[in-house]
Amino acid sequence: MNVSQVVSELNKKYPGKAIFKNDEENTTEILCEIDPASEHPDYSNAVAVIDKSIPHIHYKTTETYKVTKGTLTLQVGKETIDLKEGESYVIKPGNPHWAEGEETWLEYYSEPGWDLEDHISANDKAKLPYRQGVYALVLNEGRDSILMVLKKNSGVWDCPGGGIDENETPEQAVKRELLEELGTDAFEVLHNSQHKYSYDWPLKEIEKNIKKSGKLMRGQEQSFIILAFTGKDDDIALQDEELEEYKWVKLNELKDYMAYPDFYEHIQKVFSEFGIEVK
Repeated sequence: MNVSQVVSELNKKYPGKAIFKNDEENTTEILCEIDPASEHPDYSNAVAVIDKSIPHIHYKTTETYKVTKGTLTLQVGKETIDLKEGESYVIKPGNPHWAEGEETWLEYYSEPGWDLEDHISANDKAKLPYRQGVYALVLNEGRDSILMVLKKNSGVWDCPGGGIDENETPEQAVKRELLEELGTDAFEVLHNSQHKYSYDWPLKEIEKNIKKSGKLMRGQEQSFIILAFTGKDDDIALQDEELEEYKWVKLNELKDYMAYPDFYEHIQKVFSEFGIEVK
């Protein structure tokens, strides 16, 4: 984006109006307040020039985006909308969204007026929830090895598990995920840990999650459940779409399979609760 040229053009078209950049060093969106909510809280008008905006959400405001120059790709929850010059789209409250263009000009109309307190972006980590997930720490019969799976998309070894659905307990979620990923329900819950492991996502993961779930979240908070495998290896049928292979890893070799170094410490704490020391 030619920032100085855009700012100059906005100043010329809208003299005396406040102009804001989303980032001084790496500007990808410039907004000019034409008719701010400070003058009338019921509505506001602004003009923006966008290469890419930061994912955000409003819980009170209904926004109308109208493209006045160029084309715009608008992501609203799970839906992707392509807008041409002259076309518009209304975004209802509660829908996370962001926009991408190439110095695309558009008009914003907000009702009630745009309010900073109601504008929660992907950068406002403290205001965003974690996606709830659960890890399965599956022990073999001898309780000296743990089941690990190789992820196709990342190429790393990890513990099986996944997200916890709404109104689902961690135990229900881990049993569902194991059945989906490993094709068997031959597991017995041994320990439901109170220990949690949370981490923030980079922006690309936040966007990916919006497209998948329609929700704006900061990252993942993981629960841990220790289980015993009560079946035979022949019972395991891996989910082909996401998993490459599985293996039983000795607990004293587990550290060598950790893609994220701090994750090992959390596994140690969970097993310690259960009376197993992992070194």
